[in-house]
Amino acid sequence: MLLEHRGRRPVEVEVVDGLPRIVPFGLREQFNKQMTRTMEAFSEIVHVNDRLPIFKMKVEPDDKPEVTWVAGGSFAFALTNGKSLPILVDAENIFGTDTSFQSALTFESNRSGAWCVAPPGRCRLERGGRPA
Repeated sequence: MLLEHRGRRPVEVEVVDGLPRIVPFGLREQFNKQMTRTMEAFSEIVHVNDRLPIFKMKVEPDDKPEVTWVAGGSFAFALTNGKSLPILVDAENIFGTDTSFQSALTFESNRSGAWCVAPPGRCRLERGGRPA
């Protein structure tokens, strides 16, 4: 993505980049495809406040009498100048009610001034307004 500012005054720009959904460690493909919302109850994201979120299943979602705890997880982090950045782990904070992840409704509605939300490719940032 290319951000190009052609104005004379500096502008502040907020950029959001990443995956809108991360499949938790331990979630089998069958459950992910057929019971996505139900599996959300079995999953958790820990260490968000430490800026090192770990995405995992709490327990195996099997229909059997014994509980099998999941020991493992997938993690994500971002660094700039040697310091960790905050990570948004709830897609609703960006997309709002758009569960197709096509429009960043919440992100766009909470911003003023210059903003740019675009698919991979080019995005020109015009002074004080929408992308060209």
